[in-house]
Amino acid sequence: MSRLALLLCALALLLATAPEAEAHGGRLKPPPEEEPPPEDVPPGPPPPPQMPDRPGGGVPPPPPAPPTTNDPDDTGGGTPDATSPGNRGRASPWEERWQSWWKLNRWAWLPGRHALRDRPDVVVTPSASDEPEPDPRDAWEAARALGVREQIAPALQALLADPHGALGELRSASLIALAKTHATPEVLELLLEYANDRGRASLIRESAAIAVGLLRRSEDELALDGTTLDVARFRLLRLIDDKTAPTRTRAFAALSLGLLADQPYGTPFTQRGRVVAHELWDRLDAKRASDEVAVALLTALSQQPPAGVKPEVLEKLSEVVLGRRVHSRAWTERERAHALTARARLGGKGSVRFVLRTLSASRLPKDVRRAALLAAAEMADRVTEDERGDLATAVLRAESSARSPLTKGLRRLALGRIVGADLRAGCTRLLKRGNLVSELLSGPQAGAVSERAFSTLALGIAVHGVETESKSVASFRKRSLDLLGKALDRNRGGDEQQGATVIALGLAGDLERVPAIVAILNDTNRAPDMRGHAATALGMIGSHKHGVPKALRRALTDRRSDVVPSEAGLALALLGMNEAGDALVKSLMSASTERGMAHGALALGQLGDLQAIPALLEAANDDKRSTISRAMAVAALGLLADPERRPSLFRLSTDACYTALTNALHEAFTIL
Repeated sequence: MSRLALLLCALALLLATAPEAEAHGGRLKPPPEEEPPPEDVPPGPPPPPQMPDRPGGGVPPPPPAPPTTNDPDDTGGGTPDATSPGNRGRASPWEERWQSWWKLNRWAWLPGRHALRDRPDVVVTPSASDEPEPDPRDAWEAARALGVREQIAPALQALLADPHGALGELRSASLIALAKTHATPEVLELLLEYANDRGRASLIRESAAIAVGLLRRSEDELALDGTTLDVARFRLLRLIDDKTAPTRTRAFAALSLGLLADQPYGTPFTQRGRVVAHELWDRLDAKRASDEVAVALLTALSQQPPAGVKPEVLEKLSEVVLGRRVHSRAWTERERAHALTARARLGGKGSVRFVLRTLSASRLPKDVRRAALLAAAEMADRVTEDERGDLATAVLRAESSARSPLTKGLRRLALGRIVGADLRAGCTRLLKRGNLVSELLSGPQAGAVSERAFSTLALGIAVHGVETESKSVASFRKRSLDLLGKALDRNRGGDEQQGATVIALGLAGDLERVPAIVAILNDTNRAPDMRGHAATALGMIGSHKHGVPKALRRALTDRRSDVVPSEAGLALALLGMNEAGDALVKSLMSASTERGMAHGALALGQLGDLQAIPALLEAANDDKRSTISRAMAVAALGLLADPERRPSLFRLSTDACYTALTNALHEAFTIL
């Protein structure tokens, strides 16, 4: 009997004494099995065909991988085999831009939605006693739970139960929204049945597979119990093993295992993810026609609790990165890059030393070297002061002769992350290294525009959340803000660098530049992305002066752009001003493009205005509307009533090796 079968038998014994599912309100039945896959929807990603992006613009689908060329950044090491899966040529324009990194990582730098102090739709009666006033966030959560239980969940279940009422994107959006808002054993069972149903379209199966991971809850009282989740984990493993399932469904099942890694476990045997980590690693032993599933497995492995990953697995990951044969097979460049990300995230003995080694290696493929820069940045906040110093030295020396603007930009970004982590820890040793400070301060003024933009963002990150009690820290912060302010005043680098400058000023919390940023937001002749960045920056800075609220309210209903309203919604949410729900619902339902509807949905989700629920439900159930329009209303419900402080999928995208994404990872990172 296989290891997996033994584990399932053990869990079956546990479940024999578990409460019946009926105790949770009855089993939620899926639509009838005889329902044929929708014929009008080709297999594709869970979101609509024109992929909507996260607030503030979007991550467009990656272009087809070009043949491998002699990239000038490949100094030594030979040319990878262009015919091998996962080996690619020059970085695409999408990868070269700083916006791509920012959109995948922004939630690590923005306050969570629960940082808001007030909710307009929750009335808290002042207490006449000496008892402390109730937390508005608790009141919002109570109202959210009531809205889900009495309105949202029944409506979504009704849509899914109608074999003809929710096809294609609408059914896909309903599965994902139900997972985000209503984590129950019955919903989990429904999602697993959909994911394993071979009679359904790929779009539906992969949506259900990733939705299982979206049942994740940060708050213990909202999470599913460990025994239920253990069974779900093993069923996801079996789905990964199903060679008849679509590749992306199997990859999304693996990603869901990554999302569920920090959730409860049911037995001492499964605790700390030790069984899942072992099973994920074992499934990397066979060479596949595509590295889609392999990279998803590595991503899921990187999310597991470090204590559950055996030291020998960490050692094997290191060997994969270095290009050695592991599991009796060779590994693609992309797999090696993600193996490095996993090795760094999991930490363990020798992890910093290994990243230092890869940073100094000159004969590794370019995506592996870029992954090393991203890994050094990711580690900065959780290593010692001495280790940060070693990382800074290694990054400063690494890629000094690189010609690729992307590699140079990631190098500066890593330096900014390391210096920022050092300053936030109360250390100032790195500021005494003149060459390091000079590198950071000169970056925004030298090199290609895309490189300068990364360097500009790095300065904002370096001073983000830094206290200025020390004279050396205050001096560095002042020099950084002066440089950023001059770049903004002189419109240096056009919109590409100006956008990075505005975001950097937002990260730095620069109150002095608020009037200039408001002017950019109000200027309808500026590019929409630029105005969107201005709105985000104003939300991060948090000032209510200089006409900020008025400018954001006006931008919220700006019909000239798709991106500006959603970023204005985010900014208003960050300011604790959530009174614009009705206007956003009208804007979402009257938008002329899928992209416009997507941004309206995202803005509503950021505002958290629960008074919008009835209008969105009405739109979702209106069969006179297009399928896409109804799906966007459902997506907005999922975003609006999601109890998570930050979208769960950002756990996967934050500090990921985004320069070597597979199609499955890219689609997962852009799901509404």
